[in-house]
Amino acid sequence: MLKNQLAKGNNGLVKAKYITFAIEADSLGAAKSRLARIETDVLNNFKLLGVAARPMTGYERLKMLHGIFHPEGGQFAFDFSWLAPSGLSTKDFIAPSSFRFGEGRYFRMGRKIGAVSFLEILAPELNDRILSDILDLKRALSSICISTVSTRPKP
Repeated sequence: MLKNQLAKGNNGLVKAKYITFAIEADSLGAAKSRLARIETDVLNNFKLLGVAARPMTGYERLKMLHGIFHPEGGQFAFDFSWLAPSGLSTKDFIAPSSFRFGEGRYFRMGRKIGAVSFLEILAPELNDRILSDILDLKRALSSICISTVSTRPKP
């Protein structure tokens, strides 16, 4: 088994990378339509590269964020039906007890230290080379995958 994994070149490691995309739209309906088209294009580009990719559900995103915010472990207990009766929001179920922000891009979450970087690609399409380069990054990346909708007020 070890020889088989070594032959694959990944030493049995599995990498997960998350891509977030957001748009501005005049209405929620228009935003949903455009986001669906963008999602389809991104998934098709990954498929052409031979990469398994899929959209995440809201529950999966929250569970992933909980894992990032609680690196020491801990049970993720959540159900969307709990929100209305409790008056809580999703952040109440995933956020750590405290953050400490210092200078620049660094922060502390408990005994863990982190840094935040941001890459904004302002292009109508992502070409195969950009997607390939993102997937080939050697450093461990943790990113938040949340598709957001921004609506402009009508004049």
